[in-house]
Amino acid sequence: MKIYLAPLEGITGYTYRRALYNCFGGFDKYFIPFILPNQKGHLSTREKKDIMPENNEGMYAVPQILTKNAEDFIQTAETLQEYGYNEVNLNLGCPSKTVVTKGRGAGFLDRPDELDKFLDEIFRKCDMKISVKTRLGMDDPEEFEDLLTIYNKYPLEELIVHARVQKDYYKNTPRLETFGEAVERAKSPVCYNGDIVTAKDCTRLQDMFPTLDCIMTGRGTLKNPALAREIRGGAPASKEEIRRFHDMMYNEYCEDLSGDRNILFRMKELWSYLAPMFTNNKKYAKKIKKAEKCVVYENTVRELFSCEQFKKGAEAKGHQVKIVRIMEQNIGFCRACDGCMRNGGTCVLKDDMAEILKMFQKADVLVLATPVYFYGISAQMKTFIDRTYPIWQHLGKKEVYYIISAGLGEDIIERSLGDLDGFVEHLEEYKIAGKIYAANVMDAGLVRNQSVFKKAYDMGYSVQNAEKLRVGE
Repeated sequence: MKIYLAPLEGITGYTYRRALYNCFGGFDKYFIPFILPNQKGHLSTREKKDIMPENNEGMYAVPQILTKNAEDFIQTAETLQEYGYNEVNLNLGCPSKTVVTKGRGAGFLDRPDELDKFLDEIFRKCDMKISVKTRLGMDDPEEFEDLLTIYNKYPLEELIVHARVQKDYYKNTPRLETFGEAVERAKSPVCYNGDIVTAKDCTRLQDMFPTLDCIMTGRGTLKNPALAREIRGGAPASKEEIRRFHDMMYNEYCEDLSGDRNILFRMKELWSYLAPMFTNNKKYAKKIKKAEKCVVYENTVRELFSCEQFKKGAEAKGHQVKIVRIMEQNIGFCRACDGCMRNGGTCVLKDDMAEILKMFQKADVLVLATPVYFYGISAQMKTFIDRTYPIWQHLGKKEVYYIISAGLGEDIIERSLGDLDGFVEHLEEYKIAGKIYAANVMDAGLVRNQSVFKKAYDMGYSVQNAEKLRVGE
């Protein structure tokens, strides 16, 4: 089974492709998002970067061209040849209204006679392999019969079929019955595209079409970068791999793009697909979406991965783990009113802290995770500690772990833990079983040079006797 990466405009540029290739591999071809020929016949700066051989090293990369003008296609193909490419792809699948209204992409399918003349000219004049990525038609899948007749007149390298019509966009169920016509009648090799999200999706497709030996996946890979590997029987993506994948892209965007807004726009788009791979993904996605500064974003990602690794390690030992992200909770400041002392240990504030205290008391193990700001723990963590006052005489017995990050060295971290240490000392009985310090991580990407995430996993895995864990940040 051959597996191709679909070209997704604005998403699967060279930065994404290079990180995907280096971290996960698994693709036979990597299709480059479409080039839109201009009147001067020149490539834009973005397009040049996307096709530069050094930015696609090791990959079998195939540039895609979006046009309805044969001369423009031929001219662009010749330019790509000069960069070392021997195969190009014609985009007849883009369903975007701005593209379709100009007769390009899927909009070209509405003009079969013009399309036939276009294909005749480019195949006569281009000394390159040419593949076509198409939809079944504009409005009705019955249009595909005539389109396939046209395609069969030419020596296509491949016919890649997105099994929807233009009006479907990316909704509705792929029209597999019509796609079957391509499998049966096409004279060129056929590749399937559309809603391949899991390895099982690929298996079901193969069961329906036993002779099919090629698929293309786009959004499925955005959701699961290891999808191609899983289809081939390999392992799912580990959080360590996801972290490396993330860091490669983030660091490159930080180098290539100017301004936090532009960098975060790219990363937020990535997380809109990746977030479901993590626990409490809605909360993560919300926090990342709200980030306006890179430093806020970096702290969020750093904390996410470190706590996730502890959780993963603990769960591997069979423990139950609950992550509570304090800054995402509605927790008011302690009023020092002593109302809880008069109410039998019930705080007068009606917020999320009441439920958190219940979890706290049930837990056997407590993991306290916080960044260090100005020689102290975060305001959110301090507020959490203050709000344990209603039960301060009944904090129970706990095995305690620290996960701390700071922009300076470990000596600064050690000087900054008075509030945590003071809180822990009020437990009825406690044991500080482990501490992880991510020191000197002021700048983006520095944390990946440390062994923090493996340490977090190992520390979680080392928990012996606890049945329940609580991870707080």
